Amino acid sequence: MDENERAVISQAQAAMAAFRAAFGTNLSVGMLAEILAALELGLTLTDETTTPGYDAVSQDGARYQVKYRADSTPQIDMNNFDFDYLLLINLDEGYRLREMWRITVEQAQAITTERIGDGYHRYQTNQTKIKAIGERIV
Repeated sequence: MDENERAVISQAQAAMAAFRAAFGTNLSVGMLAEILAALELGLTLTDETTTPGYDAVSQDGARYQVKYRADSTPQIDMNNFDFDYLLLINLDEGYRLREMWRITVEQAQAITTERIGDGYHRYQTNQTKIKAIGERIV
């Protein structure tokens, strides 16, 4: 590992520690997407351990499930429909908000397939379906 790579690792460690201190959770792309969506729409993030069906709430009480996906990850899984809106987030290569799509829970239910297996029960859709019917916010 060269000096530049060591410096980047050190910066990454400092950034991850600062993120955890500021937000009380580990830095991940999904968590970053949730925060960016909350900032963009004026939402309040919830404690995921006590609100398993949604990630954020608007001032009027609407519940938002936030799903980050890279362009190379087409599938989107949901455990339930305990939300009012589903947000699909795509980030650019610099981890900035590139696209945000919103659909209602009714729209989400209409485009999902129930998947049940050995210890597995989820609802699945994909980015293409969401983008075909969703409101593009960003």
